[in-house]
Amino acid sequence: MRTESQPVGLLFDVPAGKTRRELFKERHQIETHYCKGGEPDWLAVHMPSARKCGYGVTETSSLFDCVAKVGRLLDESGIAGYGETEADAIVESCKAVGITVLPGDL
Repeated sequence: MRTESQPVGLLFDVPAGKTRRELFKERHQIETHYCKGGEPDWLAVHMPSARKCGYGVTETSSLFDCVAKVGRLLDESGIAGYGETEADAIVESCKAVGITVLPGDL
């Protein structure tokens, strides 16, 4: 029997204020960066793959640390995805590491 102090289960457990894209990025540990005027504007990196590149990159390295130390390796391997939109960059990065992106994910 449920008491008033116990929460009622929800059909979908989606934190307030988070978009599907933000949840997808968290779940798959993808970080993105926007650079207005870049060619293209958005960068997305699958962080677990980037952190396995070595060359001083550690489990706690940030996106910028990874790009500074192993940017060329990220580009050549496809781990760094680029796009005109954030979603395009995420899809490109996910393809390189074998993550399936469904139409409703982003």
